[in-house]
Amino acid sequence: MKYVCAYCNTELRPESAEKDGVSHGICTSCYNHIKASLGVDLKEYLNMLDHPVFLVDDDVKVLSANYKAGHLIGNKTLSIHDKRLGEVFECEHALRSEGCGKSVCCSGCAIRKAVSTTYMTGNPVIKKPASLVSEMSGIPTTIDLYITTYKVGDVVFLMVEPSEGEQ
Repeated sequence: MKYVCAYCNTELRPESAEKDGVSHGICTSCYNHIKASLGVDLKEYLNMLDHPVFLVDDDVKVLSANYKAGHLIGNKTLSIHDKRLGEVFECEHALRSEGCGKSVCCSGCAIRKAVSTTYMTGNPVIKKPASLVSEMSGIPTTIDLYITTYKVGDVVFLMVEPSEGEQ
């Protein structure tokens, strides 16, 4: 599969022999141009969104988050940069010695799978049900969520919507 910028057709990463076809993203140059032409700072843009949003890399490390994401995790946005999402939500598996993404249980993580799928294919994942056991409150609590992912450039926008019972 060939990965190219949807705006300028620059190759974004080496061609993969796995599948035929073309997947589109956005290169850093076009992203910066669009951002400058819109006149909106990334953090400001994220804060305009209606749901909690995390900007993550291919390893589900948090690069940025909006205000609503901070509210969802107890206003810890300053301390979450470069941490994996499981660490941010204090997932019970992320707290093990192996860490987030390294435990045997992590292979079935709906959040990690959605981010990986979107990162690798460029295809969004829309409102995928997910749950995790969090210890943010000091006691293990199951949190049910809906996950939506979109790829922009070399990052994934991860929107997290609490399920009806979690709001």
